[in-house]
Amino acid sequence: MAFAKIREMHEKLGALRRQGYDATLASILEDEYNQTPQEMLRELSINPRKHSVDFVLNLADDRKWLVPEVFRSAIREGFVRAWYREVVAADERVAQPSVVVPSFEYSDAEPKTTAEGESVPVGSVSYKDKTVRLHKHTIGLDISYEAIKYTSLDLAAVFFEDFGSRLAGRLNAYAVSVLENGDQSDLSHSAAVIGVNDTTPGITYADELRLFIRGAMIGRRFSKIVASEEAANVILNLAEHRRKTTRDAAAELPLNVKTPVPEEADLYADAHVTANRAIFVDPARALALLTASALEVESQKIIEKQIEKSVASVTAGFASLVRDGRVALDGSIAYAGNGFPAYMTPVKSTFNQF
Repeated sequence: MAFAKIREMHEKLGALRRQGYDATLASILEDEYNQTPQEMLRELSINPRKHSVDFVLNLADDRKWLVPEVFRSAIREGFVRAWYREVVAADERVAQPSVVVPSFEYSDAEPKTTAEGESVPVGSVSYKDKTVRLHKHTIGLDISYEAIKYTSLDLAAVFFEDFGSRLAGRLNAYAVSVLENGDQSDLSHSAAVIGVNDTTPGITYADELRLFIRGAMIGRRFSKIVASEEAANVILNLAEHRRKTTRDAAAELPLNVKTPVPEEADLYADAHVTANRAIFVDPARALALLTASALEVESQKIIEKQIEKSVASVTAGFASLVRDGRVALDGSIAYAGNGFPAYMTPVKSTFNQF
């Protein structure tokens, strides 16, 4: 790759990111140059194990424009590990930080039996819209001149990866807020909060089963759980989750029940979830990720302080798709008086065979 192409590539990647695309150094190298980042660095005579950040920044040619891309790649490694990506049903690029999102409400739109020539009864599906506001999430890092001078690119990448993990934690917190409270200030899309049979032990397997069964009856599969530290400890210590198999080895005729309980469920512990609470999520119905500007990294020298300041930012938000796409189980409140809301009641079709 010609040195003159490096700045052009950096600016092209920046433009794509400002449009919401998660454009990476690796992707553009593969698409346009059939190279990996490691092959490119070798071709440009840069050894990431040996050469310091300062060495590359002070090159007289355009190779210095690789530094923000190398840093971004490391930050992204930590950033993409966030659990919120596992509960997102749709990932949409948007042009502005305030987005109008559709919201559907169903009334009596259910199948009905009709005789030949009879008019088809029609239910109604009402369309509404709601405005979801996105936020710019940033994290800054000041690096002293000494650290730049004596730290190799590879070693610096380790710290920048952790830097990305911290930014991802901010998005996780945002996801928890929308899962619990919805995306509207009036809490009209907040999650239902269900109590437990007995608050003394808190959450039990029977309480979980109640959610799995109700979810299956309304077409929801709660295969992801986002829990507070307290709730995660309780759930992971339940005998039913520690047991390797539930099949009785002595049974002569095993009965395979088409159970509403998912074959497996992933649990994510997060400090932002309300204490003693676990949110059961259907990842195909709960959230949409809206991105106005993908991960960007900008650097600036502040000579009087002898530091290099780097700022990573992303402009994104979450929209609640279907209100019953998640439900919270709270071990500190009783189920009596804190049961399922009306919108989670299974629809019963009227049917007369004769």
